[in-house]
Amino acid sequence: MNADWNLRTEAHRTALRAKTLGLSQETIAASIGASQSQVSRVLAGTAKRRSKLFDRVCKYVNSVASPVGSPSKAGEAILQEALGEVWDGSELHAEAMATVIRSLGAFRPPQLVVVQRKKHAPTGTR
Repeated sequence: MNADWNLRTEAHRTALRAKTLGLSQETIAASIGASQSQVSRVLAGTAKRRSKLFDRVCKYVNSVASPVGSPSKAGEAILQEALGEVWDGSELHAEAMATVIRSLGAFRPPQLVVVQRKKHAPTGTR
């Protein structure tokens, strides 16, 4: 049961990251050589066991770097919704929440950099 929960949790986190980065299922599928429907099933968290495809989807989504200084629309919407659920509307509460949010910067993961290798033509061909 715990393994199922962990698998679903990882799938949902990966789906949220993909959404935040603006990665479509089609883009993920094309990048890893899978179909959109396969990626959809992985991100839905319905898998009963870990698979090579599951690992490829998660690895790809987690390898894509967030653009520095350019927040995604999905990320902004998620934050605005959370603020709307919690904030009482007062300036004092806004300042307190801003302090808490800024303190979370210490937990920011290091910026990921994706390096793509150049493909070289086989020797002897021109």
